[in-house]
Amino acid sequence: MSYRLFAALPIPEDICDMLKSMQNGLSGANWRNRENFHLTLSYYGDVSGNTAHDLDAILANINIAPIKMSLKDVGQFGGFEPHTLWAGISPNENILRLAKKCKRPNRELHLHHDKHNYTPHVTLAYLNGISSEAVSEYLQRHSMFETPEFTIDRFALYSSHPGKYQSHYEEEASYPLMG
Repeated sequence: MSYRLFAALPIPEDICDMLKSMQNGLSGANWRNRENFHLTLSYYGDVSGNTAHDLDAILANINIAPIKMSLKDVGQFGGFEPHTLWAGISPNENILRLAKKCKRPNRELHLHHDKHNYTPHVTLAYLNGISSEAVSEYLQRHSMFETPEFTIDRFALYSSHPGKYQSHYEEEASYPLMG
């Protein structure tokens, strides 16, 4: 049996409330459920049981202090054919350092290798057939988006389970940030 796994930072409930309040005004967007809000650190793909155990052991040994961060700005992936709408983060070297450590198992265990540069973000919606003009208008309306600073004291290993309209994510393991 294999599991589709990724490491991510959970988003606090009050920040999820702020994200949910932005999920309107873009007809046809497939808005993400609040339970699906997270900041991906590394995607591992389909992983077998034994490899998942090895992955868990590597992640459990990551030692980083709790991270202070804030979400800031909104953007999209896909250029003139936008497919994903997201909230970004304020520049944060600690997030980048944690993501780099979470990507180590990709090499060591020969897991999924992402060809894109890492852009820390929280996915707000998936877009299908929505014009770049409509997305630009949405981004303009929310250009001043910024949350208060908050502290993340753990990251987690999640499994992804496909659903009819969107995937469901289940937390498989949690790792404290204690540094």
